[in-house]
Amino acid sequence: MEIYHLSPRSSAVYITTEELAERALTPETVDGAAALALTGTAGGASATVEAFPGRDGLLLFLRRDAEPLYFVFRELNSLIAAAAAAPRTAGSALYLLDGRFLLEVRTEDGAADGLAAFGTRLAAPPGFAPYLREHGRPLLPGDALAALRAYFDS
Repeated sequence: MEIYHLSPRSSAVYITTEELAERALTPETVDGAAALALTGTAGGASATVEAFPGRDGLLLFLRRDAEPLYFVFRELNSLIAAAAAAPRTAGSALYLLDGRFLLEVRTEDGAADGLAAFGTRLAAPPGFAPYLREHGRPLLPGDALAALRAYFDS
């Protein structure tokens, strides 16, 4: 197996037919989790995979999905200001948890770091997303930042 790191979150992997058989894999069964395990970067992450089977093996292009960032806001005004300053490409969801606004942001590495000027970045432990979905009250589960900009943009 040959692994080529193309960027911090993407890799190209070539695995021979014999190596696939040793791991009880087929081109049809290699998904994001299996590809991450092959490269040794699983750890609860998720990934998008493009697979190109050939006569002698399988070529995979693997892109790890962005890990969510979490920001806590005590008041609505700070949250609105953060939405105005946030990158337009950030995916997001807004929850109410323990009387505070909790914003989940998915974007490219470092693009949402400026939100810490308006709220507190939460050092979320692994497995926090399922906890938040179970215990938090979803306020804007879709694109929260875009919705906040639409409602409060002056």
